[in-house]
Amino acid sequence: MKDVTILIALYKAGDFLPAKIESLQKQTYFNKSTIVLLNCQNLDQESGVYSDFVANNKNVIVKEYKEGRKPLKLNRAYKGMSALEE
Repeated sequence: MKDVTILIALYKAGDFLPAKIESLQKQTYFNKSTIVLLNCQNLDQESGVYSDFVANNKNVIVKEYKEGRKPLKLNRAYKGMSALEE
């Protein structure tokens, strides 16, 4: 587990995602953080935008929400990443 966890919800974010990724990579804490991309239905084909970013950075995790699937439990007490591993 890294020092900082950054959760980024992606919903119709295709237009804004490249700038967000660039900004994250420029931060001094980038390598000290775990970045979780929460892709909500991939409506703007966000996965095509972030695929190289995820492949090249071991500290980036993707969680996808698909319609009809049970929602992720993010409101539990924080215990590492266990709340995001379901």
